[in-house]
Amino acid sequence: MENTGYKTSSPIEEATPRNSTLRGGVVGKTFDKLADFLVRKWPEDARPDLLPDFITYAGTAGVTAANVALFLRPDTPTPSTAMFAAGGLLDNLDGRVARKLQEKYKEKYVTDPTKGMLTDTVADRIQELVTLGSLSLVARRHGNKVAASLYAIGFMTAVLSAWYRAEAESNGYVVTEEGPGTRVSQAVCGGIGMEFNNQPSVSTVVAARIVIGGIKTSYDRKRVIRDGDKAPCCVGMNTNPDFMEAARIRKEALTPLVKASGVIGGIFLAASVVGPRRPKNART
Repeated sequence: MENTGYKTSSPIEEATPRNSTLRGGVVGKTFDKLADFLVRKWPEDARPDLLPDFITYAGTAGVTAANVALFLRPDTPTPSTAMFAAGGLLDNLDGRVARKLQEKYKEKYVTDPTKGMLTDTVADRIQELVTLGSLSLVARRHGNKVAASLYAIGFMTAVLSAWYRAEAESNGYVVTEEGPGTRVSQAVCGGIGMEFNNQPSVSTVVAARIVIGGIKTSYDRKRVIRDGDKAPCCVGMNTNPDFMEAARIRKEALTPLVKASGVIGGIFLAASVVGPRRPKNART
């Protein structure tokens, strides 16, 4: 395999290369233009790292608010879906802004080299977990035990694909962003699940797609750890110490989330199997 030579020594440069086709094309060019606009408007005397961090926090807040709204008003999901989509779009913007700010400020920019990377990594996983937890609870409220259980399983396994990628890249293997369980594809499924939460057949299919996609991608990335550059998901080698160290730090940050999601997801799964409690005054 070819050594990509991808460098991660800059403070706000992404830890791993963006190689997903879902992030490129017309959509990618549009977001690049928006990122250019934001960087031009950012005050010269302001700290550059504040802008991408603000975008990340705003995206997480938007996704969280969308799921709270869905839980409170599941029968009118469109506003929640719109907020969810807006939060997801912000997630596609923070990394681009960070790279462009790094290019603009170069040596002038000095900060903790891992802060932005960890903020984005943890925020992505939290957004995904909040969405799956909300969808599981809403499906349970509708009496759809199958979808509720599948969403709970998706919650339990949601962080694994990112953890396996970080583990593989900490050993110098570059892992592709393609796959059925990647961040972008799972977010699209989550949005569909929100909009059609009150349709049992759609909810069940979407939940099953999320679980299968997540497990498949996790398995493919785990193969990179086992088989190295012979695994189909491995797209190159990068033995740059900064690249490998950044991946190791990502793995350490994700490890508690893997454990927590397993425990909390298990609780969701148990609640889904039991189903919603009947009101005390309900007729038998």
